[in-house]
Amino acid sequence: MNDRSLDVRRAFYEVLCNWMTKMELSYLRINEKHFLSFLLNGLSDDFKEISDLCLEFLEVHGKRMREALLALGEEQEEGTENTEMKSD
Repeated sequence: MNDRSLDVRRAFYEVLCNWMTKMELSYLRINEKHFLSFLLNGLSDDFKEISDLCLEFLEVHGKRMREALLALGEEQEEGTENTEMKSD
């Protein structure tokens, strides 16, 4: 988000975080790469409130997505190894 207005940038990131929190998981996974690029860009915002918002949301989002993927069985918990043997 490259807008000079602080209010516009702040509103954009607040709406983006709201979308990512409330969006159905299947749609979030489709669009997540685009949303994350916006949030990563927000980390370098000149206004500390915006960069802090983006950092905090990225941390919470990462934990939430990991829990969702574990619940769906699409990711292994830390410390568990894949027991499948590779065939030569």
